[in-house]
Amino acid sequence: MKKVFLIAAAGTLCALLSGCGIVGRFYDMFERKNYTVDTFEYSAADIDAVEIDWASGSVNIVESDSASLTVTEALSSTSEAHKMYCSIDGRTLKIKFCKSGKAGIFLPRMKLLTVEVPRGVSVNAESASAEITLEAESLASVELHSASGGISAGDFSAESVYTDSASGEVSLGKVCSAGSIEVYTASGEISADVLSAKESISAESTSGSISIGTLEAMKGASLDNASGGVKINRISAPKLYIQTASGRIQAGLASCEDAEMSSGSGSVRIELLEDLGATVRCKTGSGRFEHGDCFLSGDEYIFGSGACHISVSTASGGIKIR
Repeated sequence: MKKVFLIAAAGTLCALLSGCGIVGRFYDMFERKNYTVDTFEYSAADIDAVEIDWASGSVNIVESDSASLTVTEALSSTSEAHKMYCSIDGRTLKIKFCKSGKAGIFLPRMKLLTVEVPRGVSVNAESASAEITLEAESLASVELHSASGGISAGDFSAESVYTDSASGEVSLGKVCSAGSIEVYTASGEISADVLSAKESISAESTSGSISIGTLEAMKGASLDNASGGVKINRISAPKLYIQTASGRIQAGLASCEDAEMSSGSGSVRIELLEDLGATVRCKTGSGRFEHGDCFLSGDEYIFGSGACHISVSTASGGIKIR
C-alpha cells in the first residue's frame, strides 16, 4: 500500500514547535466501502497481523487473551470524517487515522487510539507525531515507527524487533528476540532494562544518550552515538562495537571475544566482570590510561587469561579498565 501525506510548511512548524497539531490532507489508497468507521470489534482467530497508520494523538497497543477484541479511540470530535477507519484485509487488521482525503487540524490529544491485539501476531505501527506505547508479552514481530513522538514498551518477546523515532525517546523494558533487535532515534534518548537477542543487536542515536542495563547478543552488538554517552552495565556478545563522537562510554563486559570502543571527545571506562580476561590495545590523544592488575606484553595490556581482545581509543578523554 502506498500513502501520500502532504503537510504545509507552516503546519509542520506549528505541529513540531508550538504543539498546535497536524495540519494537512491525508490520503490512503483503500476502498472506503470495506472499512468500518469508529469503534471496531473483531475475532482474535481472524488475524495474524496488525497495521496501524496514525498521525497525531497517541497509539496504545495492548495484548489480550480474549477471543473478541476491540479497537477504540477517544475522539474530541463528532465528525465522521475525523474518525478512524478499520478493516480486515485477508488476515491483517488495518487501522487508518481518518477518512481518505480529509483536510483539517488535528490537535495533539484529539485522537487517542487503543488497539487490543491477540498474542503471537505481528504488529507494525507508524505515526507522524503520536506517542506509541506497547503492552504485550509475546508477539511474532514488532515494528514501531514515529516521526515525531516517543516509543515505549514494557517486557515482551518477539521473533524480531525494530523501532525508530526521528525525534523522540525510545524506552524499553526487557525485550527478548529469537532474531535481531534494532533501535534507532535521530534526536532522543534510548533506554532499556534488558535487550536479549539470539542474533544481533543494533542501537543508534544521533543526539541523545544510550543506556542499557543488560545486553545479550549471540552474534554481536553495535552501538553508535553521534552526540551523547553510551552506558551498558552488563554485556555478553562475541563481537562488540561501541562508538560515540562526543560522549562518555561505560561498559561492563561479562562475555566477549572481540570488542572495539572509541570516543572522539569523552572518556572510556571498562569493567571486566565475572573474571573475564582481556588483551587490550589502547590509544588516547589527550588523557590518562588507568588500569587494574595486568602485565604489559609489547604494546598490549594483559588482564587475567587475556581471552577477550579489546581495542580502545579516545581523541580527548581518559581510559580506565579494571
